[in-house]
This record gives sequence, C-alpha cells and structure tokens, in this order.
Amino acid sequence: MGSEVSDSETGPRATIAVQPPVGSVVSADYRPEDPESATISADERDDLAQGIAASAALQVKQVMGEDSSPTAQ
Repeated sequence: MGSEVSDSETGPRATIAVQPPVGSVVSADYRPEDPESATISADERDDLAQGIAASAALQVKQVMGEDSSPTAQ
C-alpha cells in the first residue's frame, strides 16, 4: 500500500495504491470538491477504501481464474 499527496493546478490531489497478492497495482485518485478546505468526509473515505479493495479483489479473481481451489472454507 502506498500513497502520495501533491498539489496541482486545480488544487490538492491524493493517490492511493495497493498491490494485490497477484496481478498489477490498483490505484485511485482523490481531489476534494473544495480545494480551499482540502478535507475528505468519512463517506468519501469509505467509498475510496471500498472501491480500491473491490478492485484489488477483482484483480486477484481475474488472475486466479476459475480452476483454483479455495485455500480454506
């Protein structure tokens, strides 16, 4: 997992990324609606976290395919 916060012409920007156990890196960008306050609400944070986790899980599922057997049940 990694993150980067930078300042662009349109205001602050944050990028978060995760490396699933298999597959390529999954990342998401965030730009606050109001660059002056540069805050993130709990709902926005939860949406970002759930979205990146779902993308990483899908990445793993696609790489593993249908032929693998579950590790645990």
